[in-house]
Amino acid sequence: MISIKQFLKDWTLPVAIATGSLVYLLFYWVPQLEGAANFFGPIIDTIFPMMVFCTLFSTFCRVDFHQMRPHRWQFGVLLTQLLLVALNVWIIFCVEGNLWQKILWESVLTCIIGPAATAAPVVTAKIGGNINTMTAFVVLSSFASALMIPAVFPLLERGAGLGFWQVFLIILQKLALVLVLPLLLGWWVQHYAKRFCAWLVSIPDLSFYLWSAQLAVTSGVTVRNIVHSDAALRTLS
Repeated sequence: MISIKQFLKDWTLPVAIATGSLVYLLFYWVPQLEGAANFFGPIIDTIFPMMVFCTLFSTFCRVDFHQMRPHRWQFGVLLTQLLLVALNVWIIFCVEGNLWQKILWESVLTCIIGPAATAAPVVTAKIGGNINTMTAFVVLSSFASALMIPAVFPLLERGAGLGFWQVFLIILQKLALVLVLPLLLGWWVQHYAKRFCAWLVSIPDLSFYLWSAQLAVTSGVTVRNIVHSDAALRTLS
């Protein structure tokens, strides 16, 4: 008979998604928990970036920075992304008169133009892939998206009041906190705190389980947005 520990290990991601979703629904359906929800909500919002930071930091402690070289396939993926973004923008202009189709294609654009997930190195490490190459791609992808987003979205939604460089610098600030800083700290720990780095790396799948905790929070936030959304069911689906 499979143990609870083994079950949680084998089904970590579904358990994390289900836990985050059910915990939010519990707070939503039980009025007596409203006070607790109001108390914990701001705390979760505050610590979530720290969770992302810790997840990436524990991952970057394993990276061989000498092997973080750009590869041809990475630029091929970025070029494909750029072409798909351009095609998507053209489609959005073509369906300008149809609100539902415009919303649909703008949603697709949001998925395409976004950078590679910061969890990509975590998953790559879990399945035994090349964490060095994936980390390099995440950095390239993040900065490419930081350039594309302020260039594209003002074309679609005018009147936001922010220029290209303002949006670009805002994105860079976010990237510096959740991506660049843990990357630099990981490099520093490898060179100047080797015993601590070795201890951190010795913990099996640490970054994966930290990411699972993030996934639980993200799932709860996603369910909250769906519950409070006024959009039609076909738009949400």
